[in-house]
Amino acid sequence: MAKIKTRRVQVIEADAKYVTLLFLDQHCQIQLPRLTFLHRKELGLYEILNPEFMKPAV
Repeated sequence: MAKIKTRRVQVIEADAKYVTLLFLDQHCQIQLPRLTFLHRKELGLYEILNPEFMKPAV
């Protein structure tokens, strides 16, 4: 079974529907639906370097 690689990310913007992430190792940014982001975070795919930025959904 393949090892899951954790990506180091910084949250740039977070609102009720979307989260914008900056991938530090790949030097790119993406916007994901909030639920997709939270699911991937639970799986351990993202190491969030600024967790204080994440606010509860409105």
